[in-house]
Order: sequence, then structure tokens, then C-alpha cells
Amino acid sequence: MDNYNWKKIFYWAAFVVFGILSKGTVLILGSFCILAYATYLYFVKKQKKQNWFILSGSAFIVGLILLIQWASSLPPVEHTQSTTKPASKPQVSFTFETTSITTKENEVIIKGSVEPKDATVKIKDGSKVTELKMIKAGQFEYKADTSYPLTYRFEFVGSKKGFEDAKETVLVERQKTAAELKKEEDDFKNSCKTVKYGEIEKSPDKYVGQKVKFKGKILEIQEVSGVGIMRIAVTYMGYDIWNFNDAVWVNYTGTTDAVKDDIVTVYGTMLLPKSYTSQAGWEITIPQMDAKYIEKK
Repeated sequence: MDNYNWKKIFYWAAFVVFGILSKGTVLILGSFCILAYATYLYFVKKQKKQNWFILSGSAFIVGLILLIQWASSLPPVEHTQSTTKPASKPQVSFTFETTSITTKENEVIIKGSVEPKDATVKIKDGSKVTELKMIKAGQFEYKADTSYPLTYRFEFVGSKKGFEDAKETVLVERQKTAAELKKEEDDFKNSCKTVKYGEIEKSPDKYVGQKVKFKGKILEIQEVSGVGIMRIAVTYMGYDIWNFNDAVWVNYTGTTDAVKDDIVTVYGTMLLPKSYTSQAGWEITIPQMDAKYIEKK
């Protein structure tokens, strides 16, 4: 075999080896070179050597197979998210003497402090937002108007550039004073009207929701877990006799020191009639009310 054949064998062997080592890439690229050379021989040199076309296609197919096998053997790519968290800002903080206040006064003073001491503090009172002035470094107080008996909600916001805002809520429960309770009771009692039993019995729907008062003798009374009921006879017949047929069903909350056979006056709101079964098995329907106040004679 002459030197030319040895060189040809060497070149082809090198082409195949590098083709395998390159995972088929050299074979694919080489196939295009062979195809170009075969096209040159066919059209320019007029040499119809079909084996060059076959060689080009074979190199391309083998290279493509090697490349696919190599790609399929690669481990899947894991997409990991960066675990680096942005540095968090320091937090403004509040300290209050208390965040829940119970009072009967018309004004309370809410005292607190803030860190850092040069932070800005704003108070939201309803729809009104006010920036507070510090009484000394980092310490503040707010005079809250609590003229009306209800629960007030005051929102404090502390802020400073470069810091996360702080938010704190202070609740103030304004309870009724003894004078306010007495006035409320008097106003309610004065608004209650006296109605004859026969009128309510005749047209119970007419009186639903109305404020009424009854004076009568307790026929039955029970209290369980802070809830009580009583039946009272409300028609006085003279000589310390009350008509037990003219009875009203009374619901109330809390307790009373009144007992059976006591004379009481009840103030409350009329409801729909109450139906119940008597001890004798009779179905009975009588007027019913929710009592707010009960006075013992």
C-alpha cells in the first residue's frame, strides 16, 4: 500500500476519532465539508462520485446520533433561586404605659416613648391625623377626648428615614358614670307608657317594639346563668288581690332580689306574645316583654 493510501487511512481515522471525542460535532461539520466537495466534483469536475454524497450523509447521521446521546446523558439543569435576602431595615418601636385603658373621665392622657428618639410620631384619631410634639427626647403624650361613653381606637405610627414604620393601637373604653347611668335609667323609664292589659291582649302586634311599664305581682320567677324570666299578674282587683289570668311574660338579664308574690314594676320593650304549656297541659299565650329595669315595691 503506497504512502497516499496510508495518509488517506490516517486522515479518515483521525476524522472518526475526533468526531467521537467531539460528541459528534466534528462529524456533523465534516459532513458539510464532504458534501461541498462532492458537489464540486459533480457539477464542476463532472465526476459522478456518488460515494462522496453517501459518505457525507453517513457522517452527518452518525454525528447527529452521537450528539443526541451525549445531550440526553447530561443531568437536568436545576434552576435555583438566589437565597440572598436584601438587608432588612431596622424597626421603629413603641413603648406605652398601657394599650388598653378603662375610664369614666371625659379626657385621658396616653403616654408613650419611641425608638429611635428622633422618630416622627403621628396619631390617627378617627379621620384626623396629627403629628405629636415630643415632651422630651423620644417621649410623647396625647390628650384624648372621651366625652361620650364608647370604645375609642387610637392608632399611632412611628416613622424615620431608613427605618421600618411602627404601628400600635391603643383602645380606650369610656364607661358610663353613675350620673350618666341614672340619667339613662330615668330617661328610659319616663319614655315607658302604661297600657291596659286588655288593649295589648286585643292587638299585640300594635305594641311590638314600644316601651311600656307594668306593675304587678310575681306569679312565677326563675333565674339561670344570669338570665331570668317571670310571669306577673298586672290587673289589681283590690284587697291585695291580683287577677292571675291577666299575666305578662317578662324576660330580663341579670338578677333581682324580688321573689314570688312580691310586687314589682317592670320597664321594657314589648315583644310578640309568648306561648307555653301550663302544668295542666293547656296551651297558653300571653303578652311578652324584655325588661330593662325592675323595681321592687
